[in-house]
Amino acid sequence: MGGWGHLFSDEGSAYAIAIDALKEIVKSHDGREKPTRMTEKMLTVTGAKTVDEIVSLIYMDYKDKTSIAGLSKIVDDACAEGDEAAKRVLEKAAMDLAAMCQATIRNLSLENDEITVVLNGGVFKNSRVVRSEFTRLIKEKYPNAVVSDPLRDAAWGAIYLALESLSPDKTVKDHLIP
Repeated sequence: MGGWGHLFSDEGSAYAIAIDALKEIVKSHDGREKPTRMTEKMLTVTGAKTVDEIVSLIYMDYKDKTSIAGLSKIVDDACAEGDEAAKRVLEKAAMDLAAMCQATIRNLSLENDEITVVLNGGVFKNSRVVRSEFTRLIKEKYPNAVVSDPLRDAAWGAIYLALESLSPDKTVKDHLIP
């Protein structure tokens, strides 16, 4: 589920985390939320002097998704320092990722099966909070699920499928070992 791109459905991604962080920063600046440590961290990372300047810089210099996604690290840093807004942003990302995973489990009718959910991608690799909250949510909903790290790189799976499609009567092992 998901995977519709950053304009329609990119919940839980580093890009979405950075955008949510920027929203929290401007809310804090406006007085709609409490001050957040993310503001100072974002000022430092972007080189801006004010929140107004952060917004201008984002519109001018951070034109692609990848450069904005790179700002997500400040959220984990602020959360590690006890920032509540940062914690909310990361917990929301975990909830969004868990919702997509749960939809996939339902669509495949695997709710009662023993399944393995593999944590893959930069957010799971780099955010302890997202990782632990996602795992908690999945285990709470599906006690038979095992949540684990990938055993191999994603490219290995692509190679596996390609080799398997060459000769369905042969195993991948037959292709790899002469």
